[in-house]
Amino acid sequence: MTTQINSRVSRRINVKKRGGEELRNLAVPTLISFAAGAAVLLGMISVIAYIFSKIDLPLSMMVPLATLSISIAVFAAALTFSSIYGRHGMLLGALAGIVLFFAVCGTAVSVQAGEFTQLSVVKGLLMTVCGALGGFFGVDRYQKQKQRKKRK
Repeated sequence: MTTQINSRVSRRINVKKRGGEELRNLAVPTLISFAAGAAVLLGMISVIAYIFSKIDLPLSMMVPLATLSISIAVFAAALTFSSIYGRHGMLLGALAGIVLFFAVCGTAVSVQAGEFTQLSVVKGLLMTVCGALGGFFGVDRYQKQKQRKKRK
């Protein structure tokens, strides 16, 4: 009976150790993917600003182009994260999209007493789907790299 209790206790301790290691392992991919997403977003916004300076586009085009650029940045961040981490790509990518959506909505509401509209729902879904797709393709890329290393 004591061996069963000891084995249960040791299993719990091992699980806690693995959980702490996993949280530490998440820090580096998170920072790298944040930097990648920010770089992509900066590049996309620069391109949009250049287009608006050269071509006379209506200002109503700004919202769809900004949403597209944020979604592409979420895709790039999720792709980078899951390419490094190698697991839970769709889940963590979708979570990244949701978190960024709420950050953007919070900023929009605080800056200009905006309201939550149907367009906001579409933006949120687009960011979430782009994050999940980036996570999926990142894990796929990780698995292919892992297979290449095994062949060598």
